[in-house]
Amino acid sequence: MMLMAPLFIVLLNVCLLVCSQITWKIALNRTPLNGIHNLGLVLKETFTSSQWLGLLFLVGGAFLLAE
Repeated sequence: MMLMAPLFIVLLNVCLLVCSQITWKIALNRTPLNGIHNLGLVLKETFTSSQWLGLLFLVGGAFLLAE
């Protein structure tokens, strides 16, 4: 159980970061979110590929620090 705690904290932080980014994008554009297809479009517009890579490095670094 102690080994899973850092992973849980990192995953929780990533989920909060992604959800807040989606909420921010929807609030700025007033995009109607009625379906999984529109969610995919919002995700595609919200993060660029370099931001996804940065998020991956952030998660990796946070996980190493949490251990």
